[in-house]
Amino acid sequence: MKRSVLWFTIFLLLTAGNAALAKEEFATFILENDAFTDNSDDGYTSGIGYAWGRVGFDEFGDSNTPGWIQWLSEDLYISTMSGKRRAITYQIFQSMTNPSDTETSEPQPDDYPYAGTLTWKVTQYAIDDQVTDTMSLLLGAVGPVSLAEPLQEAVHDLTDSNDHNGWDNQLNNEPLFQLGVGRKRL
Repeated sequence: MKRSVLWFTIFLLLTAGNAALAKEEFATFILENDAFTDNSDDGYTSGIGYAWGRVGFDEFGDSNTPGWIQWLSEDLYISTMSGKRRAITYQIFQSMTNPSDTETSEPQPDDYPYAGTLTWKVTQYAIDDQVTDTMSLLLGAVGPVSLAEPLQEAVHDLTDSNDHNGWDNQLNNEPLFQLGVGRKRL
């Protein structure tokens, strides 16, 4: 019964999460899990997130971009290129990895670590008919603060899956930071 409720909930989230909010806004629910492939919990085991954004405007401004993001990017290429359409997206995402042998509680230095990440990302876009330029900022943390262990335990309880015994060896809490730029020719 628990498994049926879990899959029904996932189905509802997936079908409702991709609905368009308005012509210029969107939202997407993201669910990645090894249960959809080989169900092995070997390496990358799952990810869950939510993304949303706005598209179709000519410049970043108060009506479409938070002030502190405007301040960070106002003099950079992403904001100063003329003749471009603009878009902005945000994403909150949690992911987790674990080693192949999830029954042992001993550290496994030659395999994937027990690790969870919890991140927030903003990406700005400048688009024309030939090129899409992007600039992104990711902030987050790895370690117990990501809540990967309790989430995995809850899902495994719901699905009657085996417990993982090595979470005491997970990576320590550390901040994550990434600044990215990209260019894609269409």
